Amino acid sequence: MKRIASFIGVAILTFSTSVAISWVINKVTSIVFPQQSVSWPAADAILNNDLEVSFVGMRHDENGDYAQFEGMNGGSEIAYYTGYGKDSHCSTIVRQGVELKLAQWCWCGTGLERQALKPRETERFSVLIPKATEPFEVGFDFRVGPNEAKRTVWSTEIPSEPR
Repeated sequence: MKRIASFIGVAILTFSTSVAISWVINKVTSIVFPQQSVSWPAADAILNNDLEVSFVGMRHDENGDYAQFEGMNGGSEIAYYTGYGKDSHCSTIVRQGVELKLAQWCWCGTGLERQALKPRETERFSVLIPKATEPFEVGFDFRVGPNEAKRTVWSTEIPSEPR
């Protein structure tokens, strides 16, 4: 019995010592190598860059069903995208459940240019959607900031319309 008690005592002492050593190393490291911290709202603003995509409505023509969106750049940096014109966005993704599909493929390079959505500017985009009965979301790719980091901005979930 004394052997078990001494074994448990040594285990508790070893655990306590390792926790104390880890705490001291963490404190010393944070003093020697300080890291800049950013508040949650500031980090969120940096990551989001205030780009928004809002669902406007649906339209139908002989080519299919289109969801219409309004893209708004509320940030301070220009958001770039590829398209045949300001209202054409060639890098859109449709997500239905776990399935992702490229919504539009700009196969012809003629007229394809880099477009700019300037700060406080809005533009309307139409996206061909799949013929399905499930709700879906649409993601728009933009390149933002001095390094033109790629950012996909997703719409809210859009319920499917009865067909």
